[in-house]
Amino acid sequence: MRVAGRGVALLAAALCACARGGAGRADLALADRYERGDGVPRDFRKAAALLARSCAEGRGVAAACRRLAFARAQGRGTPVEPFVLPLLTTACQRGDWLACGGMIPFDEPHAQAACDRGDHAACLAITTLWAWSQSGTLDAQRRDYEEAACRAGLLEGCLAIAASGLDGGAPGDEVARERLGAACRGGDADACAAIETPIPPRELCDAGDFAACIVVDDEAALTIACDNQLAEACERLGLRGLEQEPPDPRVAERLERACRLGASTACEYAQRPRDLANGCVGFLTYVIAPDHRRALSRLRGVDAAHQPWTAPAARILVLVDHDAVPPAAYDEVARHVDVPVFVATAPDDEAPRGALTRAVRVVIDAALADEPVVTGRHDVSGHRIAHTNAIVDGDGVVRAVFWGLPKMPVSFARCVRHVLQEL
Repeated sequence: MRVAGRGVALLAAALCACARGGAGRADLALADRYERGDGVPRDFRKAAALLARSCAEGRGVAAACRRLAFARAQGRGTPVEPFVLPLLTTACQRGDWLACGGMIPFDEPHAQAACDRGDHAACLAITTLWAWSQSGTLDAQRRDYEEAACRAGLLEGCLAIAASGLDGGAPGDEVARERLGAACRGGDADACAAIETPIPPRELCDAGDFAACIVVDDEAALTIACDNQLAEACERLGLRGLEQEPPDPRVAERLERACRLGASTACEYAQRPRDLANGCVGFLTYVIAPDHRRALSRLRGVDAAHQPWTAPAARILVLVDHDAVPPAAYDEVARHVDVPVFVATAPDDEAPRGALTRAVRVVIDAALADEPVVTGRHDVSGHRIAHTNAIVDGDGVVRAVFWGLPKMPVSFARCVRHVLQEL
């Protein structure tokens, strides 16, 4: 009786596993339809939920686990989850070759044997081992594997070909374009992007593709993306908040959140809360001590029309040796700063801009030569300082220096006003 009872228990367990497998495959098929909008409205959130149910925390359908891992890594239908390697490892170990490779270890001889038997997914797994190879032989072999997979109807092979460029000249390009075009017409967003006929970002964002919300780039879309853990969206919201007048009170929280998610610029800014308020967070500022100040002397010459020229006899803001930001970008700064703005961007020009550039550089070098310049965590020592802005008073004395690109003019103007108050 014990043997019979154990046999019944094993049979029941097998039937339950079979039932779960059948349900898991049904969920996977339905998730695919929601991703493509096939007979149902496109909805990546529902697709991700179905993938999670099909995967069953690694105990279900291996392909569902792999696709769920990719969805979590991309923020498609689910908040971004950077730690997806365990899920991919499980999928690979359970026989899904498309989950293998890269940082996911696998049995290469076993994969090669499967590839030799015609398993194109195993062939693609092997190609991931050659990603950094400089061998022309391996490049040719990789291409052969990708083309064979694509011809066999494995879309990942076609996508791999497209990643190298579909210029139409290489063998297999036309097949890949045809297969990807068919998949795109069937609603596959990745296939559409691969052949450069992308689905409108707004449509994808509304369907729950949170990375597409970053492309939409308005505040509502960025907020959705930030709420779903996309660092770039949180960082953009924080930086744009700095450009409001007054600054958005949520700037610090958004930048701190972006920093936790891995945005390096947000981390740098979040560590300077005082400068977030005064607008100087994007710059290194240094008010020159009175005994180190130097004046611009004999700053006279002729302009491009050979007319006499003298430096403006007023407090001015000067841009030094800077090609990255056009002078027109300073028009916005001038609208927010109650001082005249003068821009010098041509150090080799004999016109006034060039003369002023060279003169200001000499003065700054002289003012800072006697001591290291320490601003916050930064030590800026030495000469030939590029990307420099300076405040010069009516007597031509350089009073303060800013290092940085004024790409956020409202914040920069706020910083200038703050420094002027300290002078």
